[in-house]
Amino acid sequence: MNWYRNIDWRWEQTPFLAGVKLQQPTLFLAGEADAVIAMRRAAFDTLEETIPNLRKKILLPGAGHWIQQERPTKTNQLLLEFLAGVTAHRG
Repeated sequence: MNWYRNIDWRWEQTPFLAGVKLQQPTLFLAGEADAVIAMRRAAFDTLEETIPNLRKKILLPGAGHWIQQERPTKTNQLLLEFLAGVTAHRG
């Protein structure tokens, strides 16, 4: 509950992060039925603009907000593939 109760406060404490782009290699993985994706669809659609090193963005069919519980095998597979790819690029 504190996460949601402190949303405004967290933004107030981090104005220096406004406009910052995530530079790390990134995998975005969510369920296609996740209500957060529905609420923030424009942010999802433009992830490449805020995450220049986005390797993949995937919406798992039939899954909601808790993909690690709803699709554990697929989630683990995608995470391991991503990590193997990041490791391979590092040399």
